[in-house]
Amino acid sequence: MGFLDQIATGELGARVHFSDRHEQLEEAANAALLRDPERRVAWEIAFVPYRLDLREATFDALRDDLEREARAAFEGTWTALGEGIDAATRPPMRTADPAWSPIVAIERTTLGDAPALRVIHRMSYQPEHEMVIGRLLLPLANGVLSLGASSLTRTTGYRETMRLQAALSSRPGARAPDVARELGQAGYDDATYDLLFPDHPLSLVRAALAWLQDEDGGALAITDPLVLPTEQEIELAAPRCAVTPPPRYVALPDGTLPIAPTLAVLTRVGLAVTTPRLLDVWRIEDTVILGKDREGQLAKLARENAADWAGEGVTGIEAKVTRVPSTDGRTHARSEIAFVTDNGPTHAVARWMVDTDGTVFRVSASGGPWVPKDLLLADAEQALQSLRRLDPPAAEAKAVATGEVAVKPKRAWWPFG
Repeated sequence: MGFLDQIATGELGARVHFSDRHEQLEEAANAALLRDPERRVAWEIAFVPYRLDLREATFDALRDDLEREARAAFEGTWTALGEGIDAATRPPMRTADPAWSPIVAIERTTLGDAPALRVIHRMSYQPEHEMVIGRLLLPLANGVLSLGASSLTRTTGYRETMRLQAALSSRPGARAPDVARELGQAGYDDATYDLLFPDHPLSLVRAALAWLQDEDGGALAITDPLVLPTEQEIELAAPRCAVTPPPRYVALPDGTLPIAPTLAVLTRVGLAVTTPRLLDVWRIEDTVILGKDREGQLAKLARENAADWAGEGVTGIEAKVTRVPSTDGRTHARSEIAFVTDNGPTHAVARWMVDTDGTVFRVSASGGPWVPKDLLLADAEQALQSLRRLDPPAAEAKAVATGEVAVKPKRAWWPFG
């Protein structure tokens, strides 16, 4: 059964109807690209096995994630469109103004009783090129379904001009710059005026998203929603420990990804569902670090692990390992790694710990270049500080080897493909 057939039948946990009038441009195992001549948008559909947290308690963190990612995407498009353009004559990038945002709307909504996320943002906004994308992100029991509608126009600025002229006509004697500041981007984008600008990409995208949920349109429905645990601390069977994850990280069920049997992965999904922030907790099986030079052994292990990533489908690896002061009889280290995957540049910060019986844990946080390194480090630190072993060290002490060198761990098969 093809991907679009799975969407039509609800097999993946959500059901939506795309008719024969939608022109199929591409279809892969978990993604499809369609052209919608009637609504004049392109549909980009993707399903990933990750987990999306839309709980009210984490909504502020979600907004921050979406804003950061949307800015990075907008700036990437601006850079690409600038090839061959004289920089001296080009208007400045919109995001150079920290008060301006490419985000038009972020809304938690529901489909039946199930939560969903609606996001509209600009990918470009300059003379002769304005592109708007609207997305519905659905948290499902087995993953996330992303339904995105995009529209591009080369005729730009007419919505803003008409809105400004209308506002000036109602304010005799007012200066255009003052009225423009009063309107702001929100005044230009107000959905109330979509009827006046039916061909504008923002109007088309909003109409397409409305069609998705219309019973006579896409008839979108969630058939198998994600149910999240209510407990803050979660037990991870693979590394045999429990952690209290930072906001929005949700654990993947064991077996979801082809990874080491003692590694657990948590995801923090944003706009691009295929490249979420990841947090993993790994108990380094078949490895015991004992003796006087635990710090040196742990640093060596961290460096070897970074080198092993070249065999896990990543390139351009740059690694740095730093020793961290020991606490409570435990030995610590930190590694920072930058690398490139099929989805683009990524970086990770890992915290390493040798427990009192020689057992080694690694907690790693990774994300795209739009996620500052200090935020990744804070995520890894928070998870490590909360780590509670389900098998206390005293219970394993009798089984600890007497050797004083670390055993190289098995390869981990990282989920960065």
